[in-house]
Amino acid sequence: MSFLEMRAVSKVYGEGPTEVHAITDIDLAVDRGALVAIMGPSGSGKSTLLTIAESLEEPTSGEVSVDGAALSTMSRNDKARLRRRTVGYVFQDFNLLAGLTAGRLLNNPEWFLR
Repeated sequence: MSFLEMRAVSKVYGEGPTEVHAITDIDLAVDRGALVAIMGPSGSGKSTLLTIAESLEEPTSGEVSVDGAALSTMSRNDKARLRRRTVGYVFQDFNLLAGLTAGRLLNNPEWFLR
């Protein structure tokens, strides 16, 4: 069994003439410990795919499971716990921990381990 599985995952934003199909019928399986790069042009659905995989956003259709557990059956708290303990995500924006540098982390590792 794969660590991350996505089956027929789609995400649609908006309705009618403003409807946008960000991703359509994605099937993905990632084994535990694998390193994966998602590449593509701007607007191709990379961020949408990752935010759904990490349970930050719900798919319009399809199923996502992490370590054998379906995200659709998890509570909001369970999803937050999963993100804290199991799934790593590096945002492309630098505004998450303003002022925190690698040097500060190396000099104060207890801060990071809280």
